[in-house]
Amino acid sequence: MTNERDRSNPTATESTDAASSDGDDRSNGGDRADDGDRADDGGSRHHLAVSGGRILADLVIVGLWAAFLSMLFLATGWPRWGFYVLLVLGAVGYVQLTVPWGGSADRS
Repeated sequence: MTNERDRSNPTATESTDAASSDGDDRSNGGDRADDGDRADDGGSRHHLAVSGGRILADLVIVGLWAAFLSMLFLATGWPRWGFYVLLVLGAVGYVQLTVPWGGSADRS
């Protein structure tokens, strides 16, 4: 008799199947969101690598400028205030020179 009741009420089986498929649809939607995050993550990694390389290059160049000035001022005996003035002016000049090269991350 239980079998007859199940066969006579097909909507009970359909609603159970629909409920289980709704749960599956939500989990697939979540997977799609994860795939989008992975694509963004690759772009973020590339941006971090480029930015890190740029910062490292900037540190090396400014460090070489400071070393050059140090040797020059030690060899010539020029005043210390002149060293600091040229050090700051060189760093500011380098920033002004390289700003147009990098651009902003917001621009396309």
